[in-house]
Order: sequence, then structure tokens, then C-alpha cells
Amino acid sequence: MSTESNKTQYQCSKCPSNNYTTEEIRATGSGFTRFMNMLFTPVVSLGEQLNVLFRAMASGERIFQALDWDEQVHEPEFPVKLPSRAQGSIEFRDLSFSKQKSGDFILKL
Repeated sequence: MSTESNKTQYQCSKCPSNNYTTEEIRATGSGFTRFMNMLFTPVVSLGEQLNVLFRAMASGERIFQALDWDEQVHEPEFPVKLPSRAQGSIEFRDLSFSKQKSGDFILKL
């Protein structure tokens, strides 16, 4: 049995040769696919780089807006001078810590 007789034939009215086998179409299609891939890969890459650029510009704008915000807490014109060392004592009364569920005291003063 011949392999030539098993090939499917397709008709193309605007092609120079009217009959194409599936192998010829597949070979032409993969070449076309490779060409389209070579054509569009740089375009897609450029689009991704533009996306990164615009995101960086938006981030920079937000950073500069944050730097331009007015302070909510202003330093006083004449600040109060604090003593060099605090003096005194601290006393704890009726202070206790316990686990919420068990009720056992961990520390009781």
C-alpha cells in the first residue's frame, strides 16, 4: 500500500498549485506560526516593559505625594525642658494576671 494514496488532498482556488497535502499545510502552517511568533514577541516584550515603566511612574508619584504631606504633629516653638533624670517610684496594687479560661492566677500582687 502506497503512502501517497493515504494522503488527504485539499483544494485551494487562489493557490498556484491547486492541491496541497496535510504535510504541506502543516509545514507551511508551522513556518507561518514561527514567523508570527518572531514578529509579535518583541511587541509583547515592549508592552510588558511599558507596563513596568508606568507602574514605576505611578509608584514614584505616590512617594512624592507622601513626602509633600504636611506634618500632623508640629514641634513647639519653645519646647519644655525635661529633667535630666526622672525620680520617684512606681507601686502596683491589686494587680493580677491569669489565663482567661482556667482562671488560675499566673501572677498576683
